[in-house]
Amino acid sequence: MTEFWTPDSEGVPFQKGWFYRAFDIQEFMKKIEEDPRGGKVIGMNFDGKNIEFYTEANSEQMKKYLEKE
Repeated sequence: MTEFWTPDSEGVPFQKGWFYRAFDIQEFMKKIEEDPRGGKVIGMNFDGKNIEFYTEANSEQMKKYLEKE
């Protein structure tokens, strides 16, 4: 299980108990990880109703990135 906190939440009282059945998200992440253009999901960014998934860069992507510098 992974937890995340907003940057300004330190020292704020909280309670647990809100659960969301994330089956659709898990299936979508599996598709991302199996796609040749995808990779291992290492992070998510929630923006309103949208979720952006961050994946590990593969060796070809890293090569292109390093060539730009």
